[in-house]
Amino acid sequence: MSTEVKHCVKSSMPDIFKEIKDWNDDMRSWSNLMYCDMYNYFVRSTAVDGETMKNFKSLQSYNYFQSGNVDKILHFNATDNKIFMKASVRSSQTVSRLNDAYVMCTGEGAVEQAWCTCMAGLGLSCSHVGALLWKIEYAVRNSMTGVSCTDETAKWNRGTTRTLNQSHLSVFS
Repeated sequence: MSTEVKHCVKSSMPDIFKEIKDWNDDMRSWSNLMYCDMYNYFVRSTAVDGETMKNFKSLQSYNYFQSGNVDKILHFNATDNKIFMKASVRSSQTVSRLNDAYVMCTGEGAVEQAWCTCMAGLGLSCSHVGALLWKIEYAVRNSMTGVSCTDETAKWNRGTTRTLNQSHLSVFS
């Protein structure tokens, strides 16, 4: 990739992704993303040209995820119910090259924006973004995210004391 193209790709990155410094590595705070959220983003959302994306091919990016090409996912929880997530994804053509994929989701899982450092990433819906979303969806579907019962204080072991009034046995007969 030429220096001009690299500069164009980097300068098109949304400012919000550049400003985040404190990325976290805690799956319990990931967005609750499901397949329908991926479908809505890649197929139904608006592309950079104002038309519907209809990018069915990015839904096939499952192979990138399945092949282990998605690195560790980091996230940042913003105060307005936005969750920013990023990961490096190995290129399919050049194994030594990594592309940085970014997504902005709501806590409920709706994908609002995606971006990648690859050439197709300028179109907001490349296979690297798809692979990142597949990894998130897999973790959510297999209950690897969110707070588990063992992460919280034991609720079942709370005291069961109650006030008992003493009575004579003759009252019960």
